[in-house]
Amino acid sequence: MWLRLGLFGPSPVNHRCAGAWLDGPLEPGRALQATARLGERHDLLRTTFCEQTQENGEPRLYQVIAGAASPRLVRIEGSDWSDEEVLRRAGEAARGSLDPQGEPPWRIYLIRQRAGRHLAVLVVHALLADADSDAESLLKEWRMLVEGTGLMTGQVTGLYTQHLRAQAESLESPETRGAIAWWQAQHASAPALLELPVDRPRSPVPARAGGRVSRRVGGDLPAALTAAATRAGVDVETVALAGLLAVLHRYTGQSELVVEARAARPAEKVRLGPVADRWMLRVAVAPEQGFESLLSRTRAAIATAQEHGALASLVAAMTTRAPGCQVYFHGACAEPSAVALDLGVVGHELELSIDLRDGLLLAAYDRDLFEADTVARLLGHWEMVLVGALAEPARPVAELALLVPTELKAIVHEWNATDAAHRGPDCLQALFAAQVARTPEAPAVACAGQSLTYRALHDRATRLAWRLRALGVGADVPVGLFLGRSLELAVGVLAILLAGGTYVPLDPAYPAERVGWIVADSGAVAMVTNSALAAALPPSQAQSVLVDVAFEASPVPLPRTAPATWPT
Repeated sequence: MWLRLGLFGPSPVNHRCAGAWLDGPLEPGRALQATARLGERHDLLRTTFCEQTQENGEPRLYQVIAGAASPRLVRIEGSDWSDEEVLRRAGEAARGSLDPQGEPPWRIYLIRQRAGRHLAVLVVHALLADADSDAESLLKEWRMLVEGTGLMTGQVTGLYTQHLRAQAESLESPETRGAIAWWQAQHASAPALLELPVDRPRSPVPARAGGRVSRRVGGDLPAALTAAATRAGVDVETVALAGLLAVLHRYTGQSELVVEARAARPAEKVRLGPVADRWMLRVAVAPEQGFESLLSRTRAAIATAQEHGALASLVAAMTTRAPGCQVYFHGACAEPSAVALDLGVVGHELELSIDLRDGLLLAAYDRDLFEADTVARLLGHWEMVLVGALAEPARPVAELALLVPTELKAIVHEWNATDAAHRGPDCLQALFAAQVARTPEAPAVACAGQSLTYRALHDRATRLAWRLRALGVGADVPVGLFLGRSLELAVGVLAILLAGGTYVPLDPAYPAERVGWIVADSGAVAMVTNSALAAALPPSQAQSVLVDVAFEASPVPLPRTAPATWPT
């Protein structure tokens, strides 16, 4: 943490926050006294840090504990601001710089919205508190001091120092060595990156400008989550996390997922300081298996992480690659007075949580990577997966519905509403006839200095088509076409189509054996060719029709109109 401060400077990413609405009369003096008393009770809240160079030239960080608490309460007059405006101003205040060298890096902001209505916000630096849960605990303690409830006597001193000393003494124990080795192996072999579909490319040095979105779920989902958790013998957070892992698998296609999750807080007395309470969880996803199987693996991953929980954050900090830092699952917001504050920054690409009290799915996201609509859709998909999985736990993960009803309607129905009335001819010969009617005297085909107009080409092809019909050519009857590149080739193709047949192209350069095999295999009843090429045709069942023979010389007069029966 100190190294990151030296490299990148102070940032709200390192701030841990908690907020609570206070209804009822509040004496400013009691709030000031409670803040001072809070600082007196905790030596970490009277702590500053300094760096000194040792005799060997290496820097060393020192913790300096002041004997008396300094004023840390900041009062802000809200002037009948709306709730949204109060929260916005609170977020701005919480982003204010905390200098761990100049003063104890924590504050309490008390925003008076109106008489009998305040918002209290506690902000503490990550050097003093590991997560927002520490800030929540401190704020709860401050409220008890303000309200005069609960029994809090004496000072909470030396606990973090004692914890560090105990950790240092345990480093040589086989249990601690085994835990460290296990976490190191988890980091070393983990996938390097979750292949999330981002809206913009990742920056080598992310700024982590944050945004927030939320989604109100169906009224039955919170109760269904609770019931499912009870049946499975897990907490609600584990069920919600399994649903999130199913969504991430569907997004990335990866069979092994790595997320960072908030560890369960011990029930004993609160211990401040950057104590490990985040776990890197690796969960394998088998898409062909049911959600209940994924829930079981998620529960096993949490239990294994809990078993090796000692020094998890320390090992993560010592590891050069941080595979679990993209997605962070906060768990459930269960505090009745919990208030979500937007600091405008985010520590991960995605940070997700659930609020069972208000029936919300919550997300903080990196605005440099994602659009708000993208993350909002992810929350919708998370809800749909949970709804489907809780209704049918045995359904394979790959088959769980992702799309919310509005998306399903838009993508499956509205975007595919391409039905349209057919306007115009549906076959090539009809299209050609329509063009003849539009431009009868325009050139239709040209070859070797000769050309035919649309009318002339259509007339010649029509008379040839009648000759083919006389030989039995009709719908889908194959007709050989043994002609080189010429005007006659165009006449022959169009004539066969007008007669309703299908043409079988034959290159005059083919060997006679190949031509004979194709004609026999196709079953062609006629062969359109010319006088020069007719002699090269091998014997076959197909009767030759010479395209260059004068039609007027035919013993049967032929009409000049197209055959009346069009193929369908």
